Amino acid sequence: MKARTKTTLFALIISAALMTGGRPYSSSLAEANRALKRIRFQVTAIEEGTQGRKVISNATIEGPPGTDFVVDLQSRRFKMNARFITDLISPGDLKVKAKLNTRRLYGYSSNKLPLYEEDDQRETLHLGFEEQVVLLPFGKGSGELLKVEVIPSISDQPVYLASGEMQPPVINISEPSPGGMIGIHAFKIPHQFDVEAVLLEDGREVARGESPCLIEEEQEILLQPNARANPDVSNNPLTINMTIAGYQPNGLLGESAISFDVYHTNKRESSGSQVVARNWTGIGVVGSGIDYDLSDNYLSLSGKKYQLRFKVKLAARENR
Repeated sequence: MKARTKTTLFALIISAALMTGGRPYSSSLAEANRALKRIRFQVTAIEEGTQGRKVISNATIEGPPGTDFVVDLQSRRFKMNARFITDLISPGDLKVKAKLNTRRLYGYSSNKLPLYEEDDQRETLHLGFEEQVVLLPFGKGSGELLKVEVIPSISDQPVYLASGEMQPPVINISEPSPGGMIGIHAFKIPHQFDVEAVLLEDGREVARGESPCLIEEEQEILLQPNARANPDVSNNPLTINMTIAGYQPNGLLGESAISFDVYHTNKRESSGSQVVARNWTGIGVVGSGIDYDLSDNYLSLSGKKYQLRFKVKLAARENR
């Protein structure tokens, strides 16, 4: 098999020719759904320097598709918080959103005070179960180097027990960091949502848009005016850039956090999109409406009250 190598801002994806328990992963989505297996992530933190390669820690996280995990690591020279959001996009395609906050000892000042270099990086990666991702928070510079290797594979364990209950994520730290300086937290929350956005004029619906949304990914929603919309609304349609920023399992359905920007386009002019709202946020119960008053920002001279109503629902395709 020819090695495949991809380069990103801070990650190298290197083919490792892994197999899923000795068998290639099935290409049939239906078969995968009937015998859904858990996914295992092997996470290894390594320091490389003049004294060679030193494994700081080695751990495995195993859970159902969509399991997320956070790795907190502190060594003599490095401190790292790494968050991984994972999604099984297709039977052979994993999407991994990695967020790394890292600090390393850079040296000492003339007063012998420690100096630190800090780094904050985010990247979205697509990789298969035969690939390994190597994260290089500070790049490939000289001196001591921090590397985090992540290898996904398919576990032999089923997602669901015979009772129908989903098995929770488990963590096994096979090679602890000296002094217990590593902490790993794994969890499974919904990632897939359906969002409805409705524009109300004096309490009546005059435009609507819907879109599937994946957690922490921006999605554009275009609101289409309906037969009740007056010419001003029809000539100034709204576009929303929506992000499901988070989810908390509070209560029966949980709560979703949203952030969004709103723009309108005047079809009578060629002035491009105009900002209606930027960096607006909110938290609401899943399945319930969240209202925002746009009267001062959208068609303000009309004398009408315009409201934007969001309803965030768990997607039917979401395995919980």
